[in-house]
Amino acid sequence: MLMQLGDFIFELATLAPDTLTRTVTANWPKQARYGGRPAAQFTGISGETVSVSGVIYPLSGITGTAKDLNIINEMITDGEDYVLAAADGYIKGVFAVLSVTESHTYLDKAGAAQKITFTINLERTDDDRIETIL
Repeated sequence: MLMQLGDFIFELATLAPDTLTRTVTANWPKQARYGGRPAAQFTGISGETVSVSGVIYPLSGITGTAKDLNIINEMITDGEDYVLAAADGYIKGVFAVLSVTESHTYLDKAGAAQKITFTINLERTDDDRIETIL
């Protein structure tokens, strides 16, 4: 297991990400001051996103298939948020699936892709109080 989002397990047999990008942004609003630089004050974290990218080879029998991506797409339409956990058991927070981008290439005669690249974008929905949710 590489990580888990809700009940979905990211692993070689499903969707094995080769890239994970995490972005955390902070609020630092500014107030203009006469004769000086604006004063800035930290007012909290404004957001956290995680982007998971990878490649699957559906016909290989080793990696996942388009069905695994469909499970993630269903998670979008459920309108729920899910606990994201790393392989070491560390809980990263509660995240909603914002988008899934797929690129199907090397199509065979039947139109089935031999290679699918994917990117899954998640946004954190909890407010650092994960202990109260679990």
